[in-house]
This record gives sequence, C-alpha cells and structure tokens, in this order.
Amino acid sequence: MAKITGIDVSEAQGAVNWTVTRQHAAFVYIKASQGASLVDPSLKANWEGAGEVGLPRGLVHVFHPLDLKDWKQQLESILSLVVKFPCEMPTVLDLQSDGGLRKSEMDNIGAKFIKRYAENVGEELIIRTNGPFFDKNLPLTDWAKHRKLWVVDTSGGDEPAVPREWSKQKPPWVLWQYSGRENALGAAYGLSSRYVELTRFFGDKKRFNRLFGVMVTTVEPPKPGERPPQPVSRDAIQFFVDADSVDVHISPGTHFPKVGELEKGDRVALLDMSAEGDVWIQIADGKWVAWKIDGKRKLRRDR
Repeated sequence: MAKITGIDVSEAQGAVNWTVTRQHAAFVYIKASQGASLVDPSLKANWEGAGEVGLPRGLVHVFHPLDLKDWKQQLESILSLVVKFPCEMPTVLDLQSDGGLRKSEMDNIGAKFIKRYAENVGEELIIRTNGPFFDKNLPLTDWAKHRKLWVVDTSGGDEPAVPREWSKQKPPWVLWQYSGRENALGAAYGLSSRYVELTRFFGDKKRFNRLFGVMVTTVEPPKPGERPPQPVSRDAIQFFVDADSVDVHISPGTHFPKVGELEKGDRVALLDMSAEGDVWIQIADGKWVAWKIDGKRKLRRDR
C-alpha cells in the first residue's frame, strides 16, 4: 500500500514550483505564524500556490511563549489567519519551545490555548511535538493525549518515539515527520531549499477522509535523481546545458549549497546574472547555474 506523504513549507523553503510538488505530495502544511507577532512572509504565496494545484492545505502556528500572558496574543494571531486563509485540514499547534517557562506554567497556558481555540473555531488543533521535548517540559498534563498527535522524529527508525502521554493511544500518532534537514530532496519536490520536511499519515485514504473530511490522492515519491522540469520563458534569453551535467546552487558560487542538477540538453531561461571572474545565471528564485566557470563554458546561448 502506497504511503500517504505530505510536506510542510515556510519562508525557509523559498519559491515553490507547486506543479512539481503536486506530483509527489498528497497534502501540505503551511507555516502561518510564530509567537505573538510573526506572520510567515510566504504564507499568502504558499496558500494560493497549493490551492491552485488542488493540494489539501493546513496551517501551522509555532507556539513560542515569552511570558505567561502572550498566549492570548498568539491565539488571536492564528485565529485571524484561519479566517483569512481557510484550509481543508485542521490547524496545527507546534509545541517545541517552552520560552524558559516552568512545566506547570507551560501546562496551564497550553491547556488554555487548546481550549479557547476549539471554542472559537469549533474544531480541535493537532499537536506537533517531539517525544523528548514534551516529556521534559509538559509531563504534568492529561489534556494533550486526547488530541491528534503529529510527532517529529527524524532519527531514521521504523517507528517514531512518541511522548508518554500518547504511548497508550491506538494508534499513538496520526502524522509523523520522519525526514527533514538530513535529506537533499527539496528540488525533487519543487522547493528552492536543499531539503524538504516529509510527513507520513498513519493509515489509508479512507481513514484520511474519515479523520479530516478530505479526499486525498495517493502519489508516488520521486525516483532517485529525479529533477523538476525546467521552466522556459519565451521572453527571456535562453540557454542549453552543453556539459554532461551542471550543478544548481542556491546562490552564485560553488561554496553555496547545491539544490539540484541539470543534464546535457536541458534548457533554461536567464532571469539575472552575476559575473565576478566566473559567470553565473539565475534560472529561478534561489537557483543559480554556472555559465562559465574556471574558464570552461557549461551553457550555450540558444539562438
């Protein structure tokens, strides 16, 4: 049975080619806000882009308390965004920061946040956390285990380590982020970042629909070495790859992280150029390739 896998995105992933993302992701969670005042700069673009290709969407609020009172401002922030950016899937509360508060204080404001959100929206939040953090910083509570768990564990095991609060639930988790910064699959999923945060759903399409009220399409993961198609603009100067291959970097220079690779014959459009000894061209947001490097031409003008 094919696994139902989704991704989550934020400003950190840069520009997203949603057509490519839709080929390999069944759903997407979009970072909406963090703390009392931060709204993710890419929220609107990501929400619109995912919607245009029909990906089921959900919002994430990253809980980051500074004192005992700012949970109210955080609640108001995510409530306003839920109204402005309606989604197909439940909102997620990311609980992986205690802001230096004591365990009893985190327990108290966490319970209030969850309760008030449900009263205002009419549905429960999904809690995203990791076992070590929750067990250390929120071990007094019994309110959390009754909510759906999105567990974060990228250690590579066959099963995630869940917080003790959920250990007796069956199943203990609903969503599991099993891979992130340790992979190099960003480009294969249409992202500008080197990596992609991958999350697995526990169950099949029928259970997904029963829990979330959304019909999801099962998609296949990218094959090893698979690359997103290279967009070509008719109005821009065109180049084709004249070498066997050429690396794509996040900025002009080989010392910047690699985010993909082009093969001989691939065509690209010039958006911008950087020339400081070597000559680099920008082919998309956060994607640069060397036109001429170490005296050797990697690209040829397509006339």
